[in-house]
Amino acid sequence: MRLVMPVESHHMRISWADCGLCLLISLCWVVCSVGQLTKHFHENTVFFLLAGVLGIAVVLAGLRWLQSRRRAQIHWAWLAAFWVIMVALYAVLYPIAQSHIYGPGSDGEDALRIAASQMLQLHFPYYLHTYLGNAITPMPGALMLAVPFLLIGRVSLQNPVWLAVFIFFCVKFFRFRSTALAFLLVILLAGVDVLDDFVVGYDYSINTFYICVAVFFFLRTFEEDEKGWQHILAGVFLGVALSSRAIYVVIPPLVLAYMLQHKKGATAALRSLLLPILTAVAITVPYCLYDPAHFSPLYVKGKLNFLPPEYAIILMFLLPALALLIACTGFFLRLAISRLFLLAGLASAMILLPSGLIAFSLLKLEYGLEWVDYSEAAAIFVALWAFSRFENGSRCDLEAIG
Repeated sequence: MRLVMPVESHHMRISWADCGLCLLISLCWVVCSVGQLTKHFHENTVFFLLAGVLGIAVVLAGLRWLQSRRRAQIHWAWLAAFWVIMVALYAVLYPIAQSHIYGPGSDGEDALRIAASQMLQLHFPYYLHTYLGNAITPMPGALMLAVPFLLIGRVSLQNPVWLAVFIFFCVKFFRFRSTALAFLLVILLAGVDVLDDFVVGYDYSINTFYICVAVFFFLRTFEEDEKGWQHILAGVFLGVALSSRAIYVVIPPLVLAYMLQHKKGATAALRSLLLPILTAVAITVPYCLYDPAHFSPLYVKGKLNFLPPEYAIILMFLLPALALLIACTGFFLRLAISRLFLLAGLASAMILLPSGLIAFSLLKLEYGLEWVDYSEAAAIFVALWAFSRFENGSRCDLEAIG
């Protein structure tokens, strides 16, 4: 049970820290939006970005006002309404995307469907290509999590299901349900790249949802009972989630650092982390060893093909190394779960964000901005920390008043 500090003042207070957090949240929203905005609006993109930043400032001011008026703990119905709106958008826009009337659409769901079908037939899932001719990039963990939805007829049905689970996670993660709603509105609904992934059936944002859920509940069950069956299930789920995308290699060092700092000691931490690591290895490595040349999840290196080969090979090793270095700073900082997500965001951004920025800023390639949306997982992680910090700013004010 979480205790909510009573509010004794009706005066809304906006600090410089709030302004800084507003800018950071706006940056996260830009990363989650600029790809689709650039694709559809071209020279008008700047206008939409400025309008979005203004809208975020209004949302955050409203959130602070709710907190100052003792209304921060809004009713569950608001979150349920958000889910219904998202599902309605999916129900309307998914068939349009699949019809290809307005373009070729996304082949993200097609990649999951093809590869998961091959996995069910005990075939190597990475030999085939999508209808757009692209290689299949989700890792085996993402395919395993897609299998139940494939069996009921449509892989993209996982998107509404995982969204519901993610909303529940947000309620547990944030102190106030109003903060959870504000985060969801800004990053999921107004973040047009994330929204596009959701309505077309692509899983790129969805696997960020379930990695957040997996990390959160694994650490919660560790703190409560490291030997219980719930912790074992949470560990297996975390291992499967880690095997969904290569960028989540930054998560295990942070999880270990958190566990070393909370309660149980080194032996318990290492023993607990062993289960998700072994699960991820058992799921991923056999496919990688079976045919390394066709293990297309490592196609991420293709994002550097616009560079001369000698520079591309350096960045291919340098960027993941820097990402792991950032993740390892968690051993030297006091970690709360919110700060763990912050470091996870900064570390994972190091893997994919530089390629888009280099393509756009140095080579003046227009599609470089569209590549920025590959860092939306990092933006979601950082935004979780920023919204958490924003609501904790109200708690500090309340404690000062009390």
